[in-house]
Amino acid sequence: MFIKDMSFYVVPRLLEDRDFAARITHSFLIRHPLRSILSYYQLDPAVTLEEIGLEAEWRHVRWLEDTTGEAPLIMEAEDA
Repeated sequence: MFIKDMSFYVVPRLLEDRDFAARITHSFLIRHPLRSILSYYQLDPAVTLEEIGLEAEWRHVRWLEDTTGEAPLIMEAEDA
């Protein structure tokens, strides 16, 4: 099964359920912030900094590292 989501939407619940988080293989596809923000803004000019999700993504990665002791796979979109 493959699930794609933004950390902004899942972090609050995910951090409450370590067992569920441990059953998932986490990977992150990241883009240059400027490209990502411009893309999001084109879809929703009222987008907020919180919705862009950089802070939530950072919290997500750090939490996974602290919880599992391993860094998740992080890929840069421009390199793919």
